Amino acid sequence: MVQIAGKYKLEKNENLVAYLTGLGIPEDKAKIADSVKPEVEIIIEGDNITITSNSGIGNSSSKFVVGKEVDDPMPMGVVLKSTTKLESDAIIVDSKDPNGVSGQRVYKFTSSGFVLTMTSNKNGVPSATRTYSRC
Repeated sequence: MVQIAGKYKLEKNENLVAYLTGLGIPEDKAKIADSVKPEVEIIIEGDNITITSNSGIGNSSSKFVVGKEVDDPMPMGVVLKSTTKLESDAIIVDSKDPNGVSGQRVYKFTSSGFVLTMTSNKNGVPSATRTYSRC
């Protein structure tokens, strides 16, 4: 089993601006999100998972309970309804926004870090990835 809990630093984004603007985020804010290099801390305590991101501009924290729907606040003020699964090498978060648009975040871990893949069922929204290295 891969170590999931820990601290990570963003190394690169792929397609993040197109993904965020496709979801309705203004392009200037999407470009800011693409330019910052956040550090992420993941804490796992039993069925509780906390993912905290510190970009130097702002912080966000999501608290999940495996298998249960929770409110999941996003940096732009939207609150998603999210349900999380924990696998041996992945955290999978299925979410729905207030307008019924659903998406998924898959955090796939290796010994050196993780790749976050973000997808949406909204028509025309491409997927995006963010690659993090372990600190």
